[in-house]
Amino acid sequence: MIMKISSSQILKILFYFSENYIKPTSEEEKKISVKMIRRREQLLTVDCTAYNSVQSNQHRDFYLVEYNINIPAFVVYNREERWNALERIRVLLETDFNPTDEIDYQITGTYVLRNTENNDTREWVGSFYAGLHNPAIIQDFQLFDRNSFVNTVHLSLENVDEKLLYNGRDTKWEFESLQSVIINVQTTVFKTHRVLVDRRLQGRRRKFRQTFELQ
Repeated sequence: MIMKISSSQILKILFYFSENYIKPTSEEEKKISVKMIRRREQLLTVDCTAYNSVQSNQHRDFYLVEYNINIPAFVVYNREERWNALERIRVLLETDFNPTDEIDYQITGTYVLRNTENNDTREWVGSFYAGLHNPAIIQDFQLFDRNSFVNTVHLSLENVDEKLLYNGRDTKWEFESLQSVIINVQTTVFKTHRVLVDRRLQGRRRKFRQTFELQ
């Protein structure tokens, strides 16, 4: 059985960027938190996670591997830098996975919202619709194709602000500015796959996680 991670699980992972900073206990901690998230969003980073939860004959022989690749807003808005970043992501996926691996990816973002009633701002990832749990999708899941990936994603990010501006619902929170775009990549691999060794995603635990800057 091949498992694909659910929308709620995707949100939990995407909310990593905000969960660690959502409840600072002092003004000084708030300032430190903002600086930390700002610094991370200025880097092309990869947050990779492996879930040892797909069973075969009662043994956990498969891992769901997920990459959340953060592309800073200043890179997204520069067409040449955006193209170069996507080329590096393509090379990463081709290097870490096999040509026969079925890789799915979707695109979402982290951004700033402004409250129209009191002018407060909030940094957010995914959907900001109260009571809903659907990510703010820039591009829904599709299969990774090494020959078309760069061009497809490059075009989909051409008018990224317009896609996030439209929400179709009444809300006091409005999109103000993009912080970064996140490419969420998922695939299922056998326990001997090289990505688990190369990215140190193996062991006795059920979940493994590593973060690195994409050079």
